[in-house]
Amino acid sequence: MKPVAFLALTSAIAIFAAPALAQSGKPMTKADFEKQQTSKYKRYDANGDGTVTADELMKTRPNRADGSAWTLEATQKWLARRDANGDGTVTVVEAVAFEMPRFDKMDANKDGKVTADERASEPK
Repeated sequence: MKPVAFLALTSAIAIFAAPALAQSGKPMTKADFEKQQTSKYKRYDANGDGTVTADELMKTRPNRADGSAWTLEATQKWLARRDANGDGTVTVVEAVAFEMPRFDKMDANKDGKVTADERASEPK
């Protein structure tokens, strides 16, 4: 398998891992979600330096969730939203911290777990 195809495949798996976990019948905990998000962003960090650049993101996740290709401008905006301290560098830690409120939004009954039904009702 070509490296780009492999990276696209692994990114797709990471993106859909949380729904698959929730749909497996086993509720997803906050720790599960954090682990899944950390794994996803570590894959985006192609050179393993702890940061995610626009170039890395475009290579490891060439298409958006809707199937359209990422543009450099869209990628930079996507990363800027995750740059908590505004230093122009997005660390894996910053990116995961950005994603964590999604878990709380999905956890409709606030029991610390996300079920398949709760995951299915997450706004797209």
